[in-house]
Amino acid sequence: MKRYADDYVNENTVDGKGRERKTAVYRGTYFRFLLDEQAYQKTKLWYILLTAGLVVILVGMGFIANKGMYKIYVALPYTLCYFPLLYLVMGIIRLPAQASHLRRDQVGLSLDRVKTTSLVLLIFLAVGLVGEVAYVIFFAQGVVLEKELPFIALQLLALGGTMAIWLSARHIQVDTEPETSGSN
Repeated sequence: MKRYADDYVNENTVDGKGRERKTAVYRGTYFRFLLDEQAYQKTKLWYILLTAGLVVILVGMGFIANKGMYKIYVALPYTLCYFPLLYLVMGIIRLPAQASHLRRDQVGLSLDRVKTTSLVLLIFLAVGLVGEVAYVIFFAQGVVLEKELPFIALQLLALGGTMAIWLSARHIQVDTEPETSGSN
């Protein structure tokens, strides 16, 4: 990406066949998560499990044939949830294997993406929940609530999982790694 271009330098190298090749070498600052390695691996596993649960919950919500999903103020936020969910999955997949010696793009395309997209997903889920509750309170006259309540329950569950990811990611601090004599 363009914003990380200043951290790399193109160097000419000779491969095994004697051809000259340009390779990008990282020359920027290295970063680390201020977590011990075991806590980082546990957090990463929880993110994977919670995100898999969110995917299952959001897909499952689409199969509930509730009348509220026929209203734009419920269906639109529900549909828009898939965009931040996709980027959340991408950010969690890109989380590095270790918590130290990270390049700027590794932090930006993983943890920063998880923080941002979990917040956006949280907002869309909250808007959808408000729309569903408004539908049930004001417009669902005579409609049986047996399909609206499971939808609301799944939405609350998704909201809780997303909030757990967002609150956890917010508290992971990133710091520059102290330079050693042999680095860069």
